[in-house]
Amino acid sequence: MNEYVLAGGDAAAIARIRTRFEPDARKTDETDGLSLDMGDWRFNLRASNTENVLRLNVESKGEMLETIVAEMGNLVSGPG
Repeated sequence: MNEYVLAGGDAAAIARIRTRFEPDARKTDETDGLSLDMGDWRFNLRASNTENVLRLNVESKGEMLETIVAEMGNLVSGPG
């Protein structure tokens, strides 16, 4: 599992990520933020309780990790 910090995240950013990825998810869990199981990869995204950032944990069986993180970073930055 790899952890990333996405600066400036808010509820709108989480909503954009949900809109982009949830339709293809095999399973959704909202126990601690937003967790989606995408089959070959999965992630948990949650707002920090102490900083204005989103914490992203991603696990991938393939080599697409950098692409996933880059796309999420773009979605956090603004509509895309």
